[in-house]
This record gives sequence, structure tokens and C-alpha cells, in this order.
Amino acid sequence: MSLVINELSLVGFADKYAFFIAIDMLDSIINELNNKFGIRIQDIFGKDINPLMLVTEELNYSQLLKEIPDRECRSRMFSLLVNTREYCDAKNALFVEGVEAKGASYAYFDNGVMVSLSSRELFNRELVDCYDSDNNICSVRNIAENAHIYEHANYIIVRVYQPNEKHREKEYIRSFGEEVSEMDLDDETAQQVLNKAIVLNDRLYGVYNGEIYEFRKTLNYIYHGYKLKDEILDKHLKKRILECVNLTDNI
Repeated sequence: MSLVINELSLVGFADKYAFFIAIDMLDSIINELNNKFGIRIQDIFGKDINPLMLVTEELNYSQLLKEIPDRECRSRMFSLLVNTREYCDAKNALFVEGVEAKGASYAYFDNGVMVSLSSRELFNRELVDCYDSDNNICSVRNIAENAHIYEHANYIIVRVYQPNEKHREKEYIRSFGEEVSEMDLDDETAQQVLNKAIVLNDRLYGVYNGEIYEFRKTLNYIYHGYKLKDEILDKHLKKRILECVNLTDNI
């Protein structure tokens, strides 16, 4: 899985105001990925993002970033400059309108997803058509707005929490005698725990305030969860879960 900045989308703006609108959308995408799915700014990387490249005819990337009024947004955009990684051999190069597209190349051959600013209509789509050296079309998955995240969810390892009405705030016995485990977390907290859950024995476990929760896949990338009672949890498994959680910086 890769999330790669489309470096070609950072240029070609009519003016700085169009650039700021696009930056607002990019920041919204970054926040959605982080707040809902636990994907950090460090997990989105690029190459050849030159701070001196001209974004408009007169202003470069670095100059415009300094004008972003929101300090946290400005910090996130500067972070993208240092999240670089070497990738893409020349033999795997893809091109957009005759220009080599390094971010698109890596996303395509790594089975990942590209993240673009809306500098032109081409980059506003959920799939961007590029061309290889033999002029074959290669469609690259692309995120240019929040809705695109969900179109490509299976390629960015997204987990989305959705409560199951079966699991209530308190455990109870169903009419035919089945004991139903409780889910005492609100949806926002449950999503945070799910984001950082670990896989053990093909099951997904998270920890919150010392309590262990199991999450089950409902459909595709949708999960529901419930709290596991100590008396039904194997003590060796519990120890292993807590050890793994501590090592992976969970809640």
C-alpha cells in the first residue's frame, strides 16, 4: 500500500487563491485519512517536490505555503516536502501529457493510490489516465476529494467502524438464550481503537483503558466491535494482546 503525492498537480494554478482552495481540500483529505482511518501525514510521501517550483507564473511553493493562515495546515504542507522516498526506475516511468509522472508511476506499480491537488480537471478524477513508454494507457487510482478515499478504501487499508445494534452499552441475554457482549465505547472512540487494533490469530483486537475489544468485519472495510470479558478471555492471549498493544503505541 502506498499513498503518494502527485507532484505534477502542485503546479499550473491560475493564481494563489486557486492554490489556497486546492490546499484546503488537500488538508481536508489528510485530516479525513488521519482522524477516521489512522493514516498519518508521515504515511503520505512524494518525490521531486521542490519548494522552489513555480506554482503560479510568479510564486513558488515555499512562498505560498508561508501565506497559509492556519498554522497547523501550514505545518502539514511543509511536512509533505520532507516525506520523500526513492522510487520508480526509468523502465517503469509513466507520463501525463508527455511529462514524466513519478508519483503516478510509483502508485501504479506499487498497487497504491495517488493524492492530487485540483490544479486541473485531469487530476480531479478518481482515476487518472497516464501513458507508459509504449503509449499504453495506465489508469492510476487518485484521491482529489474526500469521497475518493472510500472508492479506493481496499487499496489504502482503511478500517471504518460501524456499530452493530446487536451490541448495546450493557451485555444482555437474547430471547433464545444467547449472551450478547456489550459495546460501551462511543463511535468516535471505537474508531480510534479500531485504527490501532492489532491482528492476532486472524482476529482483530484493540485496547482502551485496560479493556480489550474485538472487532469483526461486517462488510469489506466495515467493522463492528464489542468488549471481551476477562472470564472468557484466555490469560495467555490477554497478555499477548497487551504486550503487542504497548509495542505499537496504541491508545
